[in-house]
Amino acid sequence: MSYSNILVYVGGELVGDGLIKLPFVYALRDAYPQAKITWCYGEFESVYKNVLAPLVSSKIDEIVALKELKQHNFDLVIDTQSEWLTTLKLKFSLKHKAFFSSTLRYLFSDFKPPKGYDIPRRLIDKMLGFLHIIGVTPHENYKLELSEEWRAKACELLPEGKCYIGLAVGAGYRSKCWPRDSYQELSKLLIKEGYQPVVILGPQEQDWVQEFKENLAEALYPLQDARVAKQSPLLTIALAERLTAAVSNDCGIGHMFAAANTPLVTLFGPTTAEKFAPKISRAQILRAQDFGGESMEAIPLESVQKALKEVLLS
Repeated sequence: MSYSNILVYVGGELVGDGLIKLPFVYALRDAYPQAKITWCYGEFESVYKNVLAPLVSSKIDEIVALKELKQHNFDLVIDTQSEWLTTLKLKFSLKHKAFFSSTLRYLFSDFKPPKGYDIPRRLIDKMLGFLHIIGVTPHENYKLELSEEWRAKACELLPEGKCYIGLAVGAGYRSKCWPRDSYQELSKLLIKEGYQPVVILGPQEQDWVQEFKENLAEALYPLQDARVAKQSPLLTIALAERLTAAVSNDCGIGHMFAAANTPLVTLFGPTTAEKFAPKISRAQILRAQDFGGESMEAIPLESVQKALKEVLLS
C-alpha cells in the first residue's frame, strides 16, 4: 500500500542511537520516495534535528517534538517505542489510516507479524523488521549522504598511500573501554606489520591525549590536528571511510565507523552485543564473557589481533 503522509515516533536519540537508526531512515525513504515523512520525538530531542541533520536532510521532511506537532492527520503512524501509555496516546490523539506499534505484542497495531515471528534483539534489525511487517522489503545497502567538504578534510588528514587502522579507544562510560595499554600494544604490533594506527580521541577523552602521544608517537590523531577547527561526528564518519579497518569499544565513535561501513572489530563487556552490535558487512564481535570475565580487561590482546586480521582478510 502507498502512503503519502507518514509519522515516525521515537523517544528521542543520542548520537549513537541516531547512527544506528540510519538504515531504517534510508529504507523508509526508499520505500516511499514521494511521501512526507515526519520524525516526531518525545522527551529527548532527536540528534537528527541538530548534529546529524545533514545525514537525513533529504530523507526526513520535518523533525518535531510531539508537544509541538501541529498536524494530527497521517496516512501511516509508526510507533517505534514500546511504552504502552505512550502508544495509546499516539493511537488516539493522531488521526491515521494505519497504525503500527510492537507494544504489548502488537496489540494496538493494524499490522501483525506472521505466526512464529522471532523478534530480533539487535535494535536496527528490530526496526527494519517493523518495515517488513508493514509490507516493505528494505534495501540494507545505502549510500551515506555526507558532504564532500567533510570528505575533502578527511582526505587531507588521512591522505592516500597508507593502510589506516582506526582505534576508538574511549566510550561514554569507562567500564566499556578496553584497557588503554592494550590499545597501545595493539598499535605497536600493527606498525610492525606495516599498518598506520589512527587513534580517535573524542571530547570525553581529552585527558588521554598526552598519554597516547607520549606512548604512541607513531600513531595519527586526526581530531587533535591543528587543521581541525571543531570536532564533528560528520568528520569522524568521513575519516572512517578512509580506514582499511578499525577496532572499537561499544561507543558512539564505533557507530560512526559502522555508518561508514568500515570493517570493524567491536569489543563488548558490560553492554549487550546482541542488542547494540553494529550492522555492517564485515564485522567481528568479541565479548568479555566469552573469555570468562565481565570486565573489558578479560578480552585478550591476541584475540583482538586475530579478529582484526579476519576482518581484513574477509
